Amino acid sequence: VETTLKEATNIDGVEHGITFGRDENGQITQAPMRDGGVYNVPVTQNWPGAFASVHNHVANTPLSTGDIYSAIKLISNNPNFTTSYINLPDGSSYSIVVTDLALAQNFIDKYPADQIPGYSPEFPDAIHNELQDLKDYFGFDLSGRTNALAYILQKYDAGLQILKEDDMGNYDAITVRIKENLDGSKTYEFINCP
Repeated sequence: VETTLKEATNIDGVEHGITFGRDENGQITQAPMRDGGVYNVPVTQNWPGAFASVHNHVANTPLSTGDIYSAIKLISNNPNFTTSYINLPDGSSYSIVVTDLALAQNFIDKYPADQIPGYSPEFPDAIHNELQDLKDYFGFDLSGRTNALAYILQKYDAGLQILKEDDMGNYDAITVRIKENLDGSKTYEFINCP
């Protein structure tokens, strides 16, 4: 699937996505690939037995706020739809897993997306600004921005977990713990993630 998405993007420069389902025999099926734009792609939500989707980013950019809100909306429409995979051009792959639907729905009710027509949704200003500030600590590279996003989801009890694929093809959760130092300062520790 990753090669197909990459090949399609190399041709037209936009995101592409595929939905996965299970047939009545439990076999995994896939919907036809969908074409999107530079920053988004629609998901085939009505594919029989749909449980996950995968899409690619055109550039090596971290998971977006749009990816987060989309993952919650997908499971809200279909409780079997628990995982969204995102592949990047550098070969890295991430997933967003909804671990608690009630918490995820509470998160979007409490913190609805700021949406400007034609643009990807963003977190409300207070969370958006906090995320930007965390980049000063975690870093502005792909890893730092992804870790900051994982921390925000954890802090706000969003019912979501970000995972990153390791070299063996397994997905490891990106979990952050705050450690209080003796001088009162705080440091962030990453647990079970590459």
